[in-house]
Amino acid sequence: MRVRPFWVAASACLLAAGCGRRADRPEPKAAPEPAMSPAGSGPSNAVAGTDGSSPAGGVPPGYVGRTDDSTKSITGVSYTTVGNGMWEVESGTHDQNLSHIMYSPRDSARGEYTVRTEIDQISGPMHPEAAGVFIGGQDLAGPDQRYAYFLVRGDGQYSIKLRQGPKASILVPFTASPNVPAANAAGRVNYPLKIVVAKDSVSLLVNEQRVAAIARAAIPTDGITGIRVNHGLHLMVKPLVIAQ
Repeated sequence: MRVRPFWVAASACLLAAGCGRRADRPEPKAAPEPAMSPAGSGPSNAVAGTDGSSPAGGVPPGYVGRTDDSTKSITGVSYTTVGNGMWEVESGTHDQNLSHIMYSPRDSARGEYTVRTEIDQISGPMHPEAAGVFIGGQDLAGPDQRYAYFLVRGDGQYSIKLRQGPKASILVPFTASPNVPAANAAGRVNYPLKIVVAKDSVSLLVNEQRVAAIARAAIPTDGITGIRVNHGLHLMVKPLVIAQ
């Protein structure tokens, strides 16, 4: 069993339904794969983690983080490993603009596979902000980064986007779904997320209920997979599990 990526499409390809359940996976120890954007080879905002503690900031050991804004350092975010194998994630204030991706260069997938994680929002952000999973990552530390991502947020909505270089294209705008739960009055909500890449389609699920499905031909699915977190969020995040 191995951990692997996925992603996104044109809104014309949407169907409907879905979700996923969590599984445990030890943190990878790490050596970056040269063919897949090795850590430290890209711009200053793409930085490999050296520790995972809150005081130092940054991403966990063996992982790489990259902010959307090239002027912002990934050390401004905090990934703290907690006792149950999850990370407590704080992505700064809304004004700090620390939206980012976080991944291990070893977590790549091709062909047919499933990727899953679990994200708990543990407090409500100032404005609705989203987190989720990306797949199909290429050149992630370079100028031509490309990946597709599935996002959910605390108002019960989801979105599908595609990142190409500095630009993000909206394939499906934020849309309400009965299968995407909204946060409670305290701002808390749990999202077990799952992406199933099959021969002809890609299904996006929350809590084992399908939220959407897209034609596989419409999106990139081969490449690195990882976590996507927007700014101003306080989360608990489960390391990815990829099965092929």
